[in-house]
Amino acid sequence: DSPAPSQPATPPSFPKSQFSTIYVYNLRGNARLSGEARRKEKGNVFGAGTRATVLMIIFVKNPNSCNPIKIYYHDVGDYLTTTDKLNIVRTQNSINGVDWVHLKPDEYCDWINQTDKRYRTHQVIGNLETRKNRKNDGIFRLYSNGLKTGRDLWAYDSSEYNLYLRTSDMIDFYNKQIDLGHETHPELDPSIIKWHGVAKRYLKLGHKAEMADSRFKNVMYRPFFIQNVHYDPIFNHFHSHLDSIFPTGTTDNLVINISGKSAYEFDCFMTRCMGDLHLNGGGARVPKVHL
Repeated sequence: DSPAPSQPATPPSFPKSQFSTIYVYNLRGNARLSGEARRKEKGNVFGAGTRATVLMIIFVKNPNSCNPIKIYYHDVGDYLTTTDKLNIVRTQNSINGVDWVHLKPDEYCDWINQTDKRYRTHQVIGNLETRKNRKNDGIFRLYSNGLKTGRDLWAYDSSEYNLYLRTSDMIDFYNKQIDLGHETHPELDPSIIKWHGVAKRYLKLGHKAEMADSRFKNVMYRPFFIQNVHYDPIFNHFHSHLDSIFPTGTTDNLVINISGKSAYEFDCFMTRCMGDLHLNGGGARVPKVHL
């Protein structure tokens, strides 16, 4: 669920007796980004040895200091190669040669990239409170996080025919476990079925699955890539209110897909079908019409 704007918090404090000063040198190199953000990160100081951001952190302990801890930060810069970064560090030689920025957290505990405080005065798109009708200040009362199958290799396929055959075998295998009395210890055959918590709960209750054409739907799996999916509460991890947005296979509705925190960059686009949980980095799927 998309969180509501956080309330002001007391900036974090550190034990005075632990460290007096901390220096954080950001050497960038995050290879998990894309587009312009990735080009800005450019070279990693460890070459191809890692795809993660590299930081140098220096902790200074002064037992005689009675002042609050101070944190200093430096960003090596954009578009620098591995050699460029290593040469800069070599030239600076010590912490005395670095142009440090003294970090001062705001009331929301943001240290760097502090947000515009006006953002928190904007109307929320939607949150758990508006969805449960506890308050009506959200633009959308209903939204979904998207379809989470928990078993994409079994639930999705570009070929509707192949998905139908695979699903038929899986349902037969599932129902056979109930006929054999294997509700608590089902047979394991990953070529046919992947057991997860939801399917095991239904199995333990002796709830048989049914093969139905209406359970085969279209889903925007990734941007501009529609897949066929077997949409079934027994074999999907959760539907996240999609039944209210697309109650039938022929429902005509429009959904705005807003990227979440795990997205490389913010984006949103509209679809006529339901979206997968990881369509564009998590986020929310808000419908034009609540059906």
